Amino acid sequence: MSDEKRLNLLEKVAIVMFAALIAYFVLTFGLSLSGLDHSWPYPMR
Repeated sequence: MSDEKRLNLLEKVAIVMFAALIAYFVLTFGLSLSGLDHSWPYPMR
């Protein structure tokens, strides 16, 4: 029983980490694609 619980917790942690990594990559890629991080100090028209 303890092994199954530990495995389930490990799977949940791995899924959360994977989702956070994907969200981080999507956010950075989207920002760089739209040019927000490059022209951040300047006002966008």
